[in-house]
Amino acid sequence: MTSSSRNNDNEDAITLCVRLYTLLLVAYPADFRRAYGPQMAQAFRVYCHEVYSGRGARGLVAVWITMFGDLVASALGEWVAMSQCDAPRKGCLSWLY
Repeated sequence: MTSSSRNNDNEDAITLCVRLYTLLLVAYPADFRRAYGPQMAQAFRVYCHEVYSGRGARGLVAVWITMFGDLVASALGEWVAMSQCDAPRKGCLSWLY
């Protein structure tokens, strides 16, 4: 396998991971996704690059195991925080806009 094809495999794996992660962000409230979704996806992409560089595909599997639990817990936390907000029609993050 050439270095070029390894880099393409690397990018393909990371791109797939980021696309799936971006789809999973739907678990968060819409206001939260609009405010933080792009930054979360970018941070996830950078993290995947670092992990893949050091540990390869096995490292990405470990990232998914950890990330999925974190995503579920933090999304639930955001929904709870939003439900306790004083401005339910505008959302708790309305101050950002």
